[in-house]
Amino acid sequence: MIASTSMVGGDDCAHAEFVTIGDLSREFSVSPSTLRRMVDNKLLPSFITEGGHRRIFARQAREWFQARVRQEEIQ
Repeated sequence: MIASTSMVGGDDCAHAEFVTIGDLSREFSVSPSTLRRMVDNKLLPSFITEGGHRRIFARQAREWFQARVRQEEIQ
């Protein structure tokens, strides 16, 4: 399944099924290179488009980051 570029980025980012590394980087203040490593190490579910770009499954990525924030608040 390939994400349409019209689905990703801008104001539609919060509702997109897939997000780009850049979108997620801005949303959670994490560097793009860190997100690429997380994707490459299978910490974030993703796929590669026909053009070779990474797309991250938005809901799972947000859940992962929110769980980390909650975990840090508890400690």
